[in-house]
Amino acid sequence: MRQLFLIIFLCCCITTYSQNRICGSVLDESGNPVEGAIVKISQGNSLVHYSVVDEKGSFSFSLKDDIQELLISVECLGYTTQTESVEQNKSVYDFILREKSIQLKAGVVRAPSIT
Repeated sequence: MRQLFLIIFLCCCITTYSQNRICGSVLDESGNPVEGAIVKISQGNSLVHYSVVDEKGSFSFSLKDDIQELLISVECLGYTTQTESVEQNKSVYDFILREKSIQLKAGVVRAPSIT
């Protein structure tokens, strides 16, 4: 009887603590990994989780099942930001980032004269 109770209790604990694993890769248009890109999971305006892409261009998250209406976005300096909705039955998200030109303002450097 105790063994049956223990088995039922463990099954309830495992299903209560179930998680979704989300993973993927971030590459540029040439197929090279974009190391250091930031991958964010958000719900509305709230940040749920974030990760930094490793040197192979990979990322992974573990999320609780009960979180819904999530967005996954990838951003990196010099590339356009991409956002996608997280789907219930999808666990792999691969992104290809496009380069974005950045216009910088001219700066003037002044130094006092040396006498």
